[in-house]
Formats: sequence, C-alpha cells, structure tokens
Amino acid sequence: MRYTKFYSTIALMLMCAVTFSQTAGDFSGLDEYLQKLDGQDRIKGSVVVSSGGEPVYEWSAGSAWYKEGEERKMDSNTPLAIGSATKMMTSALVLQMYEEGSLSLDQSLVDFFPNMPGAEKIQITDLLGHSSGITNFTAEHEFLYWMHREKDRGEMLGWFEGFDLDFEPGTEVSYSNTNYVLLGYILEDVSGYSFGELLNHRIIEPLGLENTFFTRGEVPGHLQSTSFIKTDWDWVPMVPEMNLTNAHAAGGVLSTGRDLNVFMNALFNDKLIGAESLQLMLETREGFGYGLLETPFYHHLGYGHYGSLDENYSFVAHYPDAGIEIAVLCNGLDENFTRVLDKVLSRVLEKGSKTDTSVSIFIGEDELRMLTGSYFNLEKGVKLNITVESGHLKISGIEGQSFYPVPVHNFLFEDQSQDTRFSFLFDGRGGVESLLIKNSSDIILLDRNKIPGS
Repeated sequence: MRYTKFYSTIALMLMCAVTFSQTAGDFSGLDEYLQKLDGQDRIKGSVVVSSGGEPVYEWSAGSAWYKEGEERKMDSNTPLAIGSATKMMTSALVLQMYEEGSLSLDQSLVDFFPNMPGAEKIQITDLLGHSSGITNFTAEHEFLYWMHREKDRGEMLGWFEGFDLDFEPGTEVSYSNTNYVLLGYILEDVSGYSFGELLNHRIIEPLGLENTFFTRGEVPGHLQSTSFIKTDWDWVPMVPEMNLTNAHAAGGVLSTGRDLNVFMNALFNDKLIGAESLQLMLETREGFGYGLLETPFYHHLGYGHYGSLDENYSFVAHYPDAGIEIAVLCNGLDENFTRVLDKVLSRVLEKGSKTDTSVSIFIGEDELRMLTGSYFNLEKGVKLNITVESGHLKISGIEGQSFYPVPVHNFLFEDQSQDTRFSFLFDGRGGVESLLIKNSSDIILLDRNKIPGS
C-alpha cells in the first residue's frame, strides 16, 4: 500500500531455484544474520518459517509499541500491518463467493458501481488481476493529504468515480489498490456483511488465526503495534499512521508470521478454496495472479505477496516444491528490504543445497528488448549498457568487457564465468525499473535510465 515506488520495486524480484533440504536444526545461518541485524539495531519485526503451516523456525526482535516512555517488545504473537498481502485473503473470499454461485467472475462492474469509469467493460477478473485500467488511488497526490483520517465508503467511491482510465480494460496490467478496495465493497454488497465480518467468518475463525485482525481498532490493547523510523539519534514511532479503514480489502489486515503461514498452507491445500479456484489465482500475467504474485528464488517458484504500509514491510510466500511457508514482517528497518529478503530466502532455500545453473530457457527478442537500456549506481560508480545482439542479451561496461548472460527464468540471467546473476525488477506498470546484480560476495542495485541504451 505504500505510496512511494518501493512496493513496485520489489513486486517482481529475486529469482531462481534450488532443491530444499532444510531441517529444524539448519537455521544457524539465518539466525546469525538476523541476530547481526538486531545487534546493529537495524531491524524490528519477526521471521517465521513453517512446514505444513507448523512453525519450524521463529525469530523476533525490537519494539512492537512505544508511547511516552513505555515500551513493549516484539514477539511472535504481535500482529503487524501487512499492507498489500491482504489481497491474498480478499481474492480467496471472492473465489469462495464464486464457488458458491453468488458472484460471477465475468460479472461487470456496472452491476455494482455504474458510475465508475469503464464500468461496463471492467469485469471481476480485471479487478482481481490488475487489468482494469483504474487509477491506483494510493499513487495520487491527493491521497497524501487525507490518508491518516478515515473516509467513508461514499467519499471513496466519489473520488474513484472521478478517475480517468489509465488504459483500456483488459489490454494491460498495472498494479492498483483501487481494484481491491472495490472488490471489498462488492463482497460486502453480495454477502450483506462487512469486510471484517467476512474475514472473521470465512478465514480467521475456520483457520484458528488467533492474532489476525481487520483494522487497528479490532486489535486488543495488549497487542497493539506501531511502525518506527530510524533517525540520526534513535528510532521514533511513525505518526500519524495510515487509517486502515481506507486501505480496506487492499491492505487493512494486521497479522503475525505464524497466522500468515497457516493461511498460506490452507490456501494451497484446498482448505479455503477448491483446486480449480486456486489454479485461477496462480495463472499469472506479467507476474500478477489473482491476489498472488510470483515469488521465484533461483529455480524455486513460490507464490505470495509483498506489503508496504507506513514503515511496515511484509513478505509472505508458499514454496510448493519445498513444502514451506515463509513470512517476514518488519515494523522498523534501517536496511534495504530487498536485501533482507534475499539474505533470508537464500539462508532458507539454499541451505545445504547445490544450485543447478545448467538450466536455461528461451526468451524472444521482443521480451529481451524490454530489458535494454543504461543502468547505473552512482554511489558505487557502476554503469552498464544492455542491448540485444543476435537474439541474445548483451551486457557491456564491467571493466570494459561485454558478455552474454544466459536466461534461467523469465527475467533472471546468469553468467557462470563471472558467477553472477542479473535480476530485472519491474515497476507497477510492467516496465523495467532497476537491475539487481548478485554474486557470492556482493549485491548491487542499479537504476534504469528512462532513455534506452539501444
């Protein structure tokens, strides 16, 4: 839900795969890394790794809440705002209604909100898969002025109805929180219940999620949390915080790593929706499914979601081949979240494994040209020029050399001679925004120039 570009930077990130061979006693590397961050006072939050929904590793550190000299420490029972990871639950609710016959996926938006732009052309599937063309309300400047106070449904809809379409419905994909707020309203109209009541009746209570809530007002006082900003002298609470009622079905849930992993396990084991509905969620277009994102790491394909709201950062994913769920929730971070996720995932998915770099895939020239351009990191003084030559991606600029990395996943390339991986990261509109380069000793993020280099 964050209104800056942070969310879209990580929405399709960190590629590749390995054979998982982790046991409950193999987490020393992960523990060492997280303890180091905590020792440097650079992180507040929790990390939970589960198998079959049961925790096999749990870690927490830092403050959960602070006010007027009173502090409460973080623990595994403290719910944090999960932002856009809420969308997985919203999608599951929509598909439950679809299975019951009370909602059709090809139903037009005009049946619910006829004054919305393009309502007669936009279907439920367009809202679920971010292909509606409706403007993302959290990217609008006006949002910054009222995000901290509650707007009622009528005010929100009145604002949405004044948006112009960003593109013709169904023709493109562009991430928009507006889609999921509208889905939440539709669920309320179809069911006759509030979105919070639906969550409780259909997900929270059936799965026994003890510390999952819709909006902060539902969280008991002893479990209240806040997010923190690191200043030059200390951590300070983020105030005022975004009103989660406005985030609604797009980002209004607070939860724990334990609960989220239980939810993910249930989602992938027919405990919430049937196999056919799950398949609908997993069918992605430009990395976006119905409430799910592809979260590949090496050749290990996972599905989940990221979230960013105030100073809360979240990541939760299920890796079917490994049979694990991973939840990373931070309410204070003095480190790049992309880097933290890379370190956590590598210490879970790569531990005790041998990476297979012999697998390559074919990517057509049109897709390759999406990646071309100049990439730079001013701090490290690195500049690369990426072009397409004879159907292959060509990277030039490292010590005057040029080389041709091999594609091993949709937007992940490897150069085995350099022991280096190149992951292209996308913005919310499907364009390449940056390049993540990783080898055994370092990670560097390069921004892309707007003008292509070829």
